[in-house]
Amino acid sequence: MPTNSCSIIIRWFCFLVTASTVALASRTAIAQPAGGRMSFTQLDKNGDGKIDRAEFPGPEQAFGRIDTNGDGFISQEEFANRPARGSGGGQRLTPTGGGPVTGRAGRSEQDLAAVRADLGKPAADQKITVPEGVKFIADLTYREGNPMWKLDLAMPADGGTALRPGIVFVHGGGWRGGDKRQGYFLQGALDYARRGYVCITVNYRLTGESPFPACVEDVKTAVRWFRAHAKDYNLDPERIGAYGNSAGAHLVAMLGLAGPEAKLEGDGPWKGFSSAVQAVCPSAVPVDFVNWGGPRGVYRGESTLFAGPAETLEERKRLGSPITHVSPQAPPFLVIHGTADGVVPFSQAEALVAALKRAGASVTFMPIEGAGHGVFVEHAATTKPAMEEFFDRHLKRGSARANSAPKEGARPRDQTPSWLMPEVKGPNLHYETFDSKAAGQKVSYLLYLPPEYESSGARRYPVVYWLHVIGGAQTGVPLMAERLTKAIADGKIPPMLVVYVNGMIRSSYVDSADGKTPVETVTIKELIPHIDATYRTIATREGRMVEGFSMGGSGAAKWGFKHRDLFGSISIIDGALHSSDDATGGKMGDSFKTIYGGDKVRFAANDPWKLAEENADKMKGRTVIRIVTRTVGLGGANEKFHELLDRLGLEHEFYKIPGAPHSPNPLYEGLGDRNWPFYVKAFKDAKPAK
Repeated sequence: MPTNSCSIIIRWFCFLVTASTVALASRTAIAQPAGGRMSFTQLDKNGDGKIDRAEFPGPEQAFGRIDTNGDGFISQEEFANRPARGSGGGQRLTPTGGGPVTGRAGRSEQDLAAVRADLGKPAADQKITVPEGVKFIADLTYREGNPMWKLDLAMPADGGTALRPGIVFVHGGGWRGGDKRQGYFLQGALDYARRGYVCITVNYRLTGESPFPACVEDVKTAVRWFRAHAKDYNLDPERIGAYGNSAGAHLVAMLGLAGPEAKLEGDGPWKGFSSAVQAVCPSAVPVDFVNWGGPRGVYRGESTLFAGPAETLEERKRLGSPITHVSPQAPPFLVIHGTADGVVPFSQAEALVAALKRAGASVTFMPIEGAGHGVFVEHAATTKPAMEEFFDRHLKRGSARANSAPKEGARPRDQTPSWLMPEVKGPNLHYETFDSKAAGQKVSYLLYLPPEYESSGARRYPVVYWLHVIGGAQTGVPLMAERLTKAIADGKIPPMLVVYVNGMIRSSYVDSADGKTPVETVTIKELIPHIDATYRTIATREGRMVEGFSMGGSGAAKWGFKHRDLFGSISIIDGALHSSDDATGGKMGDSFKTIYGGDKVRFAANDPWKLAEENADKMKGRTVIRIVTRTVGLGGANEKFHELLDRLGLEHEFYKIPGAPHSPNPLYEGLGDRNWPFYVKAFKDAKPAK
């Protein structure tokens, strides 16, 4: 084998396995003083916290053996984990029995080749063959100040003025290598430009320069740039998809799942534009760095992607895991993964698909039997047509999905509001409507009736008014209903009705300043009287609870404190309890203008923080309250609200569910049997009005 080929295999195999087991290179010991092995401090002569090649006293091969991430420096962690002298770890890539060549953890030669392809750099004199009918623009700057903040753009060259869908291509390379023109990414952009798409392929800061969250912030900035320049390239900002493989798959999954509440937008420009995408195709995707499910290889995040203080490592890994951010707002996903991937365990893809399904999101799973880490390119005859069909279906005009895309190029939260929501079917669920004077039309709601309702004679029931997330998704309700039915059958909670309120797409559960979406009036003044008149309810405050998730959690806090004589209990599930600064001029500034008309007085009258302070004394001992949240995302705001209630002397329950995504069903699952006593306590004094 030629010398240069050997060195390439050695370099990347060192990257794939942990420092304690690598022994592909010569095991020449580091030169040492007579007293024994030199310390890190002794070798770090300039005291910059890392050892460069000039400071290292041993041969090049030994340096490369310790420098497991290949960044040209030995960190303290790499030094501490270096192989002992004479240690025998490691395994050469040698054929065995004529079968596939394998390395550590079952990684095949095909896996290693895929990693090498992702990590490589294009030649300096790379010639780009631009297909006929395609316009190619190289090295556009999406942010000033760093040579990595560049992208290439490919688009149809026909000079037409019709708006076109877009696709963002994000390269892989373990976050420490790779390039926008490496592998399929440039070719994919050119191919899709021929098919009528406007495409960008993006570079971002690598971990040798900046660890997480830099890479996520950069691709988000690139998408914002794309939207900001939509008119220049005939891009429809409502129809943008994203594809990535390996580390790039992780980044496009974060584009699809991590909204502004994750606080991963960074300090880059184009703040007035959304970084969200409307369809995502990740292949060989790592999604959960806390629960990996297999041997760690290229994604040894502790020393590369998630470098930083040890005491906050777990939180960084959670925040950087796409699965943490799964919610009902997720765009459609096509997940492609090889069952024999020796780099990213197949279980990672399975976990993402399961989480998306639990959240009620649209997901298509495409497992490729026996395929490794290079699944997309190696099985292009299968994967490419599937991805083309997926993006065409969700992004091209003529499909229902494309025509209902967000109007501002963001998430479902920005779609046109509708008083008649799509019907959701499930056991004991009933899609109903009523005539609303405030809305000037029929308004829908979803109703859960306990199985015994029709046969229970004159019995009356307590009611939960459940408020949904921004975007209006009710797709997770059937699973909630199943869980509720089982708890009633097991005697854990009393039978009850649940009204799943139509809170529109982005109402914040207040009447909009322009009068077009009077959600609070429709619910409080019309829906609740309609429910009490139509069904056998316990029509007292002790018989009513307001509960909600995310935007609905904030709505539950608003209504619970504002209408304290209407609701006897409040349940806030990972509520969007934004501070006044965030809500009026920060990350939620657009909502402040749209919903409140930019009126701070109007906002203050609906601020759950102020409402709690104003009404606390009148609610002590009368209202049952709980807050359920996560350890990331909105968890910080919910914990501060919990602290406020403590200061106000309002008794309440408070739960933090580690590792849960921003989705109601996983949060309820995280509560387990701790969930049910709250309803028992809330309705213990519920008796029909005399």
